[in-house]
Amino acid sequence: MTMPSNEIVEQLEKQLRFLERSAKAYDEGEHDDAIRIATSIRVICHQTSNSTSLLSMLGASGINLLSTSQQELPGPGLGLNVANNLMFDVMKMTLTAAPMTSDVAHRMIVSFDGWWNREVVFFNNETLQITRRDLVLWLANKDGGAHVEVPPPARYKVVQDGMNFTWTLGAPGGVEKKVQVSEFQLAALRQFAYELLNSPELLTLAGRQIQ
Repeated sequence: MTMPSNEIVEQLEKQLRFLERSAKAYDEGEHDDAIRIATSIRVICHQTSNSTSLLSMLGASGINLLSTSQQELPGPGLGLNVANNLMFDVMKMTLTAAPMTSDVAHRMIVSFDGWWNREVVFFNNETLQITRRDLVLWLANKDGGAHVEVPPPARYKVVQDGMNFTWTLGAPGGVEKKVQVSEFQLAALRQFAYELLNSPELLTLAGRQIQ
């Protein structure tokens, strides 16, 4: 049974509220709420032969969205096109990725297809190129959003393990410690939520007033 368009708009607005609540929880330290963010983004964006995305239901697959990706093309070495900071905890001797949210130098309005399927947010030489779609579906379908897969897909495991970035940190007493960056995937999902919640065409589609 097809839902009336006003009910689909209400469903989109509901998912945006879910994104807002999960983003707030993430910012308050509940970083695992990034998995809930992935689940809501999947509902909004992911179209398959077995399930229909809210955007498709609304005939809005041609919508434009905000991208804060650095827009760099994959090339030699490691690349992090998603807007992340690295947070150093002196006491724990850890490096953790953190989203930049609004504190970004790169802002572009891009097509939904470019945002979802084509922009590469993580890459490692030419052997590993990861899109928003890849990352969202891994968290939603493999890492506890709706399903769990153990062990996780090999490409997702690379992101979980910090894209093979290794940093040597100087610990108290002159001791050096090698650490990997953690939470790249969680910080990326929080940034994706920021992008969607600041995409004028998407907010208008949900019936929100744009300031």
